[in-house]
Amino acid sequence: MLDEEQTKKFIRYLEEIKKWNEKINLTSLNNDKDIIEQLFINSLFFALPISLNKDLKILDLGSGAGFPGLPIKILFPATPVTLLEASKRKTAFLKHMIRALNMKGVECISKRSEELAREKERIAYYDIILTRGTGSIKRIIKTSLPLLKEGGLFISQKGLESRDETDEEAPRVKLFKKKFFKERGFILLIFKKCFT
Repeated sequence: MLDEEQTKKFIRYLEEIKKWNEKINLTSLNNDKDIIEQLFINSLFFALPISLNKDLKILDLGSGAGFPGLPIKILFPATPVTLLEASKRKTAFLKHMIRALNMKGVECISKRSEELAREKERIAYYDIILTRGTGSIKRIIKTSLPLLKEGGLFISQKGLESRDETDEEAPRVKLFKKKFFKERGFILLIFKKCFT
């Protein structure tokens, strides 16, 4: 259940998405119900397979308008979150939201995962990587794997109709679990980075 402060943050986030969406293409969704259902609520499902706390570091890969990273940060304010988004315009929106919602412990970086993986201090830095899974899982995992700690989790949201890519896993990553949310129209694929 959301407290009053969290509810206010989600309302402000909704208002800002609609306002900014008139200038830059943040989402194809344009009514409150769809944004709440398909973006806010669906983002929070990412938190179900993990126990979030202040010691875990999360990377939201290809964050776009902040999904799933910002809703998770609103729900779990003590958990550090990094939003990674290559688009400068979307990054400007994310930085605006961080200020508007007065969020602490959230970082926004305007780079691709391959660029971030070349930064020595980011190697094996994150406990969890989240992505809404556009594109090949194999390619996404391959480019972001150096950023993930050993034993860390890579969680991707895919549509129910998407092709099963679990046989195309990248080396050193194993499919740990599949969680089906048929009523919501997606699957969460949870991979674990292995030592071998």
